[in-house]
Amino acid sequence: MHISREFVMMPEIERQTRKMSGETRDKEMSVYKSLMQGLDEAVKYQEGEINARRTLIAVKPVEMFSSENIKHIRKKVGLSQVVFASSLGVSKKTVEAWECGRNKPEGPSRRLLQIIRDNPAFIKQFILKG
Repeated sequence: MHISREFVMMPEIERQTRKMSGETRDKEMSVYKSLMQGLDEAVKYQEGEINARRTLIAVKPVEMFSSENIKHIRKKVGLSQVVFASSLGVSKKTVEAWECGRNKPEGPSRRLLQIIRDNPAFIKQFILKG
């Protein structure tokens, strides 16, 4: 199951985005003026006075991990519990609890585990060798 979100790109924001990428050469606008114009366009869009580009984005759901899955991921990247925990921003006790099934990772930790499982090299950027 994917979670879908629809994002609306207001004309002024789209213009500014294109400007930043070099596609247009409109005169620079003050931050205040740009924000006010964007807010005005948001109100007009909400009231049906202008159209905006819509983009539908699907996000993979955050997976659940068993204690065995977590231990397998850690061993796959070749890290001790201490180094693995430190790279995830959690304590060694937390990783121990996950691996023996006392606790389960939540939200951001589950997403990080998913990323590390799918791309083991990802975690290496956080490890400094002395």
